[in-house]
Parts: sequence; C-alpha cells; structure tokens
Amino acid sequence: MHKYIFFLFFTLLFFNAKGQQLVYKSGGKIYNTENKKLSPDEVREILKVDKNSLGLYNSGRNKKTMGNILLIGGLGFMAADLLNGVMNTTATDSHPYPSVLTFIGAAAIVASIPVKIGYSKKIKQAMDDFNKFHPDKKTAGISNGKLEFVAKGNGLGLRLTLN
Repeated sequence: MHKYIFFLFFTLLFFNAKGQQLVYKSGGKIYNTENKKLSPDEVREILKVDKNSLGLYNSGRNKKTMGNILLIGGLGFMAADLLNGVMNTTATDSHPYPSVLTFIGAAAIVASIPVKIGYSKKIKQAMDDFNKFHPDKKTAGISNGKLEFVAKGNGLGLRLTLN
C-alpha cells in the first residue's frame, strides 16, 4: 500500500512540474498557472524543452534590453545637452541650445518606440507556441490536484484534493 501512495505522490509531482501554462502580462512579465511571477531565468529553464519558443523569448528579451538602452540613452543625451545649454549660457556666449546632442537623443527615443513595441509581440508568440505544444494538466486529462502531508492528533497521513 505504501508503494502505491509514494508512486501517486511522485507522479503528481512530475505532472505538476511538467504541465505548466505560461501567461504573458504587460511589461514582459511571465506568470505560471498558480499566478506566480517567474524570473527570466526560470522562464528559460521551462522553455528549454522547446527550442523555437526559447529562441523567440530570448529574441524578445534582447529587443526589450535594446529598446531600454535606446530610450534611456536618448533621454540622457537630451538632458546632457539641456544641462550644458543652461550652464554655459551667458550674455556673451552664443552657444545654441538645441545642438546635435538633442537631435541624437530625440532620434534614439523615436527609434526605441518600435523596438519596445516589437519585443512584447515576440514574447507573446513564444508563450502561445509553448502553451500550444505543451498543454496544461487539465487539457491533458489529469485533474489539477494537490497532495498534502497532514498531521493531526490521530496520526499522520496524505490528503489528495482534486479540483
């Protein structure tokens, strides 16, 4: 009897680990079926079984990083030029405020917009592909259950709760 209980326990643990649905939410955040936010490393670990989804996810994360660099860099160029214009303005100085740095910063900000929009599409596509080829436990015919270790005054035991 004990062998069957341990077999059931490890089988449920196996399906709980392998049968995950990944959900994309705004900002590149990925959540699992228990609505727990996953780190990018955890997502990569789950996606490593599907090379296509992993490639799309990594591409999307790289686009997000590049978009952030362009956006912050552009804002930095514009702020530096503004600060330079304010600090060096005197009655005899003819330093033009909107210099080349402002235009480079504006171009970087404009370039960051399509990059930042495109990353979310890649990550969403990666999650959709993964979920399509790796179905959830419920769609695989296994109910979403929970196995708990219970200790009461009468003794010890395992409790299996099926949803």
